[in-house]
Amino acid sequence: MKTLQIISILSLSILSVTAMPQQKKAAKKKPSVNQTKGREQQQGGPGVFGTTYSIRGYFNNFNISLDKAWYDVAVPAGYALLPQRTEKFLYTNWSIKNTAAGSQGMPGDGIPVSLVFADGNTKDDYIRLYRRVDSQPLTLDFKPGQGVNDVVGFLVMPADARVTKIILNVARAQVASEQVIRYFVVGGGTDTKPDPKNVIAPLSTAWRDTTDASGAKALETTKAEFGQEYAISMFAATVESISFAQKFGDTTAADDQRLVIATLKIRNPLGSNISFGTTGMRSGMELLVVDGDGETANVSSQWFKATREEPVGDHEIKPDETYRVRVVFPIRKFDKPLKSLTLREDEYKSRGLSFDGAKLGSGN
Repeated sequence: MKTLQIISILSLSILSVTAMPQQKKAAKKKPSVNQTKGREQQQGGPGVFGTTYSIRGYFNNFNISLDKAWYDVAVPAGYALLPQRTEKFLYTNWSIKNTAAGSQGMPGDGIPVSLVFADGNTKDDYIRLYRRVDSQPLTLDFKPGQGVNDVVGFLVMPADARVTKIILNVARAQVASEQVIRYFVVGGGTDTKPDPKNVIAPLSTAWRDTTDASGAKALETTKAEFGQEYAISMFAATVESISFAQKFGDTTAADDQRLVIATLKIRNPLGSNISFGTTGMRSGMELLVVDGDGETANVSSQWFKATREEPVGDHEIKPDETYRVRVVFPIRKFDKPLKSLTLREDEYKSRGLSFDGAKLGSGN
């Protein structure tokens, strides 16, 4: 089976996933992204979310509309990019229509964009695109007059950054002097007058740092609840229970240790199969233990089937399919109750799910 490398954005760690179709590369010349720092400002007009613009140049004979935007930490369904604890995604929804007399595809690199952050820093990148209908990269060959309104775009950005301006490095066809389209974001500052429609929705409550009123700052660890699904590594995971024991199957804790047993339901949120074997979250899951004195320790794991005391073997999880496992961690015994236990995937530096020691029940 062909596989697609899943790349953790900073560390270049690799997982295995059933291949997704490659995006078509158009023959158009790639534009240079707008270097927003240290150079003269580009000529451009203000953009409004939900407004359609006819584009010339790189996207010649396409109408595009940036319909909405939001922050998130979940893996994009059409790609296999893993955000680390210090990162999040800016997601966007798009409507796109071919206005040419013949068929044409979108440029494979995506939409060239420059982000301006509240602290004055900038990021020049390309917004990658995929279809919501099938969670696959946008490879559609648009027929004359054909349009779609279920296109999702994304790019990675710092977890604590807030976007004040989205600059598309494409030009409106009807304005010859323009080189870019600027979307001034609501809450971006007193020096701008954004349209009220230009709102970036905040992070979900689970991952939102409440010290930041804008909802743009993402937590590295959240106070988790049993039975609730969270984005962790490349999966959507639900911790069903955490218990303690001296023995599990053939594994027996040493006299000065005990076993922590976490039962998880793991769902595949991607658009293609995940090979869940000796790589991925299974190989890097760790437990961060904070004892009653506030001291910490990291503990590696063993993985077992949820209904039998057998190790988890190779298993392929289909899109939106779930798979239940038990993850077993040996920890040392403490004289005081634990303050917290945090589950996280360390190899790919995923965010953590923290459980209050006072809620862990018998055995703590």
